[in-house]
Amino acid sequence: MELLGREQEIERTIRDPDQIRPSTKTGLAFAFEMATTADVIRAIVYYPPGQNPKVGRTKGDVATVYLDDPVYTSQVGAPIYQKVPGAPTMLKPLFRKEEK
Repeated sequence: MELLGREQEIERTIRDPDQIRPSTKTGLAFAFEMATTADVIRAIVYYPPGQNPKVGRTKGDVATVYLDDPVYTSQVGAPIYQKVPGAPTMLKPLFRKEEK
């Protein structure tokens, strides 16, 4: 419920994250993170074997999205991607608008 109405921020988090971190639990999931003015949004995306952001593949399934809690010990590793302020994104868009 805490992310209800924030769909555009969630989409931007996955499309143009501030950083991407690998899961320490599985090699198939990555955390896409974006800092907002009030909090950090984290989206966990699972990829099929052999496809992940480290090899330039950007087709995965969003498993969950939540606000990062600094008190909670997360299961994500060190960043594998860090956005450079002012630089264009290196990721291809993951979302396509459906034509009506």
